Amino acid sequence: MKAQDRILAGRYGKAYITACGADARAGLDELSLLHAELAPALEYLNNPLIPAADKKTILSRAAAGREASRAYALAAALLDARRFYLLDAIMARASDYCDRREGIMAAGITYASAPDGAQTARLAAGLEKLSGARARVSVSRDGALIAGFSARMGDILVDGSARGALARLKTDLQKL
Repeated sequence: MKAQDRILAGRYGKAYITACGADARAGLDELSLLHAELAPALEYLNNPLIPAADKKTILSRAAAGREASRAYALAAALLDARRFYLLDAIMARASDYCDRREGIMAAGITYASAPDGAQTARLAAGLEKLSGARARVSVSRDGALIAGFSARMGDILVDGSARGALARLKTDLQKL
């Protein structure tokens, strides 16, 4: 994605969340629902050769009964401006902006092997305590890790991996 498109997506996302006001989460849910309903037609809606009137018809059918919603207004405005291709990025930026407003930070936890829910919850709680913010946790597996995990939330990094422990041991031994 071009830098100017990222900037536009950020502006649209922030404007959408601002327009939703106190109902920002509900607005995001509404936008996600509309996006899911439009999923089969996304390629068609993003095609610049398709007339705008045809695209608006598809949008109206997908949002039947919700034409007065903010999500519909945003989608229609994007179609009019030929920027519908930005919808995914706008949703991501709007979610990020809403999270920041609510004091939520993204936390990524990478494990060597799949963790159970209790392990993930304990690690998320520790990250929340360190950062002072609530965590929105995403978990992934890294085949390069031998054992353990690494977790990042903002500028906080917790390295509990075997690779990290060996690197710290090497540094400590070099100091001797």
